Amino acid sequence: MRRMAHLCLVLAALFVVDCSNHTASTSDAPASRVEADGFRGIKWDTPLEGMESKLVLVGTDDGRNIEWYKKENEELFLGAASLESIHYVFHDRLFKRVAIVANGADNYEHLREYFSKNFGEASKSADGAHTWNLGTTTIMFAYNPVKNVSLVILQQSPNMQ
Repeated sequence: MRRMAHLCLVLAALFVVDCSNHTASTSDAPASRVEADGFRGIKWDTPLEGMESKLVLVGTDDGRNIEWYKKENEELFLGAASLESIHYVFHDRLFKRVAIVANGADNYEHLREYFSKNFGEASKSADGAHTWNLGTTTIMFAYNPVKNVSLVILQQSPNMQ
């Protein structure tokens, strides 16, 4: 049941398409050592070809030409947060999005601290939801206290596509 809930969260993340209604101030964001144009060495729009040997297929949405992958033996930490999963999402065989899931209130706090430290204050769109617009990357971060799950979406900003 837990794996099914996890899969549902990841699938929901894959359908997040329009971030253009979210605004965030980046003028006060500190210089960051964290990538703002991709994730863990993979830049946005990197073709899937040539990377397939490093990735394991997790699922597909053939109707929308979306595939999501994980890396074998990937370190499932971001800052002090212990992560449940990291999925790399390709649309039309180009890298476009990362979906990260973490369980527990402690991991939510660790993730919130991590993103705030690296990217400054976020705009708040709802209780427990935060958005950063970093120019080439948009980060959406939400926590569901009922399910005790955090979901982070990092994706290429709509104005860059």
